[in-house]
Amino acid sequence: MLEVLTTLGLIGFIIYLNYYADLRTDWEKEQDRMNEGILLLASGKVTEALTYFSEQAVAHPRSPIAYLYRGKSRAALGDTEGALADFRQAASFDATIPEVHIALGMAHLERQEYQTAWRDFDKAIFHGQGEYADAFHWRGVANEHLHQPDQAQADFQQAARIKQMQAAGKNVSQRGRKSFFDIRLGLGVVAVLLNAAALLFIIRQTSVIHLPYLWAAVTAAAIGFFEPRRGWVLAVCQTAFLWICYTFFVTQPQASGQRELALFGLYGSIALTFIGSFIGGVLKRQLAG
Repeated sequence: MLEVLTTLGLIGFIIYLNYYADLRTDWEKEQDRMNEGILLLASGKVTEALTYFSEQAVAHPRSPIAYLYRGKSRAALGDTEGALADFRQAASFDATIPEVHIALGMAHLERQEYQTAWRDFDKAIFHGQGEYADAFHWRGVANEHLHQPDQAQADFQQAARIKQMQAAGKNVSQRGRKSFFDIRLGLGVVAVLLNAAALLFIIRQTSVIHLPYLWAAVTAAAIGFFEPRRGWVLAVCQTAFLWICYTFFVTQPQASGQRELALFGLYGSIALTFIGSFIGGVLKRQLAG
């Protein structure tokens, strides 16, 4: 029985990591999925790319990436109005994609709507965390048209700096992406170790299975909510601590019934830790989005 539980646990953990530890945004995943059409467009096969993304827009009617690249295909074919409509549709589905705002800004520049274009490029800079050189460059162009030479020069210099840093493989985020291992994560590890100790006490002392399961589920959801992207690390720390301490440091119950109850509490709590943290992380991302 233990071997079966271990095998199922390993399979579940692999699936868990595959979905939980993927730090890409939804639109980045879509972009990877539609790479075939993006390559068509990049290689100059614009008509084929337009057909591809039109089909994707039908198959996935709320896909911002399908509309973004169909708009780019239309723009390459000279259909500026159709392109602008697609870019607006993409932004309505996901307003956090920097490339959408850059595309919108380019379309508004072409229509000589310079103030609107400036706002689009500014949104691209914000959502792109200052990493998109094109957003700074084209905001500089918009600033030139708005007769703001000093701001334009600053934008051009920033665009050049970003390109240089990217060429050198350096992080250029103005807001700064957090290091994966930081104080917040360290505090989280301490918290889950304390929680694991409390959970071990409950598992060892309780005479019913519901209490450790309830405690594990609620605290695991809190783990995911606290760290929606790195919660899997905290879940792994908690479950490893639970298993190691129970196996090597906790006195096992003498009665077979109590021993089985404790084991069910232990392995059930481990499973609920992964499930609960995953659900908590999904909930936090949905609320934040």
